[in-house]
Amino acid sequence: MIKKPLFLKIFSVLTVLLFIIIVLVLIFYNLKNNVDFFKTPLSTIISLVIAIIVSYYFVQKKTDDRRKKEKIDRLLYKIQDLIADEAFLSVESDEIIRKNHILHRSVGNKLKYVNENVDGLFANEMKKISETFEEMREFYGNHYNDPDYVNKSVKEITNFKSIIDDNCDKIHMELI
Repeated sequence: MIKKPLFLKIFSVLTVLLFIIIVLVLIFYNLKNNVDFFKTPLSTIISLVIAIIVSYYFVQKKTDDRRKKEKIDRLLYKIQDLIADEAFLSVESDEIIRKNHILHRSVGNKLKYVNENVDGLFANEMKKISETFEEMREFYGNHYNDPDYVNKSVKEITNFKSIIDDNCDKIHMELI
């Protein structure tokens, strides 16, 4: 589960406290200046305050959940873009191989971040993506020194990419 940054927690608490203070000031002002104020039962006022605070809490929670899903969605799109790149498993030169190792580590980290925050929503798909990526990473690690073998293994490489891409698409649809 994604934890709220400290400033967001403080902002949320301050907003609720500010609202409560404003309501209390209005109550005291009306007590002093409005004699008809007593015609409104205190239970009605308390019910109204509780309803507003509870509503605020649920709206805030829904917003946090939506933001979390958007961030997961964005990470999955980045993963798909990186993996779809033709050079992602290229072995043309030592420079490209070094860059690919860095990209593979980056994708592995992104997958780890998503896995840590899925809350069981689409754990099966994420498990399949992670396993397939690790297989692809192992394949690359074992064969990057043999460009001929990598070039002949286009079908296997395409299969890895396709499984990851399809599962990412499935998760995108579940996030709607």
